[in-house]
Amino acid sequence: MISPEQKSLLQNQIQSSIDSLTIMSFIERINTPGNTVVMLTGPDRLKNKLPNQKQLQLWQDSISKLNLERWSDNEIVPSQLLTSRPMPSKVIKKEYIAEIDLHKWQLANQTTVYLKQSKGRKNHIQLTGFRQGGYSVLDSIDLVNASFAQSIIAASGAGNFSRRALSKYLVGNSATAMMVLSKYREGLAASANLKDVKTMFELLYLKWTQPRVDNDAFELQKRKALENVKKKENSITSEYNRLIAQKLSGEENEEIDQDRILNDLILNKIVATYNKRFHSAKGFEFVVIGDFELDSIERYVTTYLGGLPSNNLVESAEPKPLPVGENATILMKAGETDRATVNIIFQNKDIVNDYPEIIKYEVIQEVLKVKLRENLREKNSGVYGVAVNVSSTSIPSTLLRARIGFSCAPEKKDFLVEELNKELGLIVNNPAYIEKELDNIKKQLIVTYDKQKDKETFWSAELRNHIYYRFKDWSLFTKYQEMVNKIKSKDISQAIRKLLLEGTKVTAILTPKDKLENQKN
Repeated sequence: MISPEQKSLLQNQIQSSIDSLTIMSFIERINTPGNTVVMLTGPDRLKNKLPNQKQLQLWQDSISKLNLERWSDNEIVPSQLLTSRPMPSKVIKKEYIAEIDLHKWQLANQTTVYLKQSKGRKNHIQLTGFRQGGYSVLDSIDLVNASFAQSIIAASGAGNFSRRALSKYLVGNSATAMMVLSKYREGLAASANLKDVKTMFELLYLKWTQPRVDNDAFELQKRKALENVKKKENSITSEYNRLIAQKLSGEENEEIDQDRILNDLILNKIVATYNKRFHSAKGFEFVVIGDFELDSIERYVTTYLGGLPSNNLVESAEPKPLPVGENATILMKAGETDRATVNIIFQNKDIVNDYPEIIKYEVIQEVLKVKLRENLREKNSGVYGVAVNVSSTSIPSTLLRARIGFSCAPEKKDFLVEELNKELGLIVNNPAYIEKELDNIKKQLIVTYDKQKDKETFWSAELRNHIYYRFKDWSLFTKYQEMVNKIKSKDISQAIRKLLLEGTKVTAILTPKDKLENQKN
């Protein structure tokens, strides 16, 4: 064993001895006839459509005979990101939130900036921005282009820069910026070391105001999308998950199939669709976290965030409340793998998505993990592990979802589902049953919180959540330990009864086909 310091020293020594000639020599040494293995894998149901060994060999031989031209780099890289400086916007109001040492600035272009100075990561800055909306408020005809706009635009360049030109311009620079367009929000994420902070703001402004779609990037993303859809059509798991999603919402979910991608994903409509949400920054909220001085950062904030356009937004629709289906059971038989997959999902709209309730949801998740692992794995040896996830939201409407999932031998599925339900009954009917686990979980939550509370990433994520979800106060940052310690076992028992057992429930079980069915196929 060697220490991290020794490992770093050794790595640096080895790296310093590697140059282009070393790499070329290595490639020539391994690239010899007979020194290649070609492996093809695929599902049994497609084996008659796959190439045989002879065909693979012919392909391999033909590749070696190709006359490939030497690559040359003719990429033109502009000398600067922006051809003109944005028109700055004034800070019209400054507010200081003393309880969490947070500065709030309102800019004349109707955006709000929250600034938190942090020494968690020296000489580094992180910027995020967000606004409710997303492509849920666009017309349905924009769905396909909006769904792929983020990935296609991210894979392209911006302004006068192709993707490769932009990458070359940023070599040696720590600045990054990414635009986000999802179903219920639009936003961005950017970061840089302090020495590159101007580049970060310029890059963000460029990507916001001058998006572009490179033809190669568009074709690649479209091809990937078609391949993914095709894989899903041949995937048992995808069909299983589709059925679950349908029962959870109580309606047929709008899916983007091959025909829609082929007909509706159009190159010259991507930017137009993107701009329907980014032609204006009105209502955007930005969170800036890092090792900066307020005076030095203000000119960048007013110029590049304040310089963003603030036109009125035109929204085609209101986002619909999250639909919740009725109690349902899915029994699906498919495939030959000798394994059953079980998912039990509880949903409830009658919740509060705020603190301290959110901590209770996290405690519920951890209590269920411990108790179900003890029963299903350690006591009954029926599973390798149990996945438990409890999440909540209030946008576009309140919803809590608790998912419990595991895999097991097909013949044990009914017994284990029964044991799971028994375990839930024990928890809700006897709070003392979980007191020991609750005490350990609370201690661990506090330890984890204390480890991360000074980190830049913690503040960035949690401030973003507080502002986006409009939490009523800053108690996560000021009273976390107090809120955790107030949670009693009866609170968790009552919460599981109310939120899970008195909500709606979808039970989904996937098992292999019977042997007779397999023989018929």
